[in-house]
Amino acid sequence: MGYNYEKYTEAMKSGVPSMQIVQAHLLAEHYMDRIISVFLARGEKLIKNGNLSFYQKVILLQSFGKIQDRLIQALKDLNRIRNGCTHELDKAVSLSDIDRIGRNFGSIYVEHREKHLMDTKPLTC
Repeated sequence: MGYNYEKYTEAMKSGVPSMQIVQAHLLAEHYMDRIISVFLARGEKLIKNGNLSFYQKVILLQSFGKIQDRLIQALKDLNRIRNGCTHELDKAVSLSDIDRIGRNFGSIYVEHREKHLMDTKPLTC
């Protein structure tokens, strides 16, 4: 299963919050699928035929005990925000939503946020 990084890069440059959230979600799921395929003897069968949701994949990764808790929590938070964008018309993504994902990475996120000085206005999906 491949992932088109050029499309991902373009979507992230677009500045459209819904596209950025959805693309980040898709990229995260791509990597989760890869990890599951590595950790399970026949993981590719589970990915292809198991019809697992994003959240179920996160819980499966958590069960391996190899992924840091902060990353697991960030994936859960990303999923919540993505679900909000896809299930609610005119859902605004606030800076606090982004912080919910980022806070899991501590000072790395704080430095990145300060460097790029994120605007505080809500971003409409």
